[in-house]
Amino acid sequence: RRLYGTLMSETVRSIDRCFDILDMLVESGAEMSLAEISRRLQAPKSTVLTIVRTLAARGLLALDEDRKLYRLGL
Repeated sequence: RRLYGTLMSETVRSIDRCFDILDMLVESGAEMSLAEISRRLQAPKSTVLTIVRTLAARGLLALDEDRKLYRLGL
């Protein structure tokens, strides 16, 4: 499969997952739990947790601490 002129196998999986998470939140327009993101992404929670923590640290995601839900940060 080709993506923007490169083979999909040449892309960095974690970066792809970052964009997949952001796209998911944009398209849904809703907040999501770690479990929901993990299920939709079909990735282990530990992997997703590392990615969402990184995105949140960069301001791209925000976490509602009380409800444990992620939303777009920008």
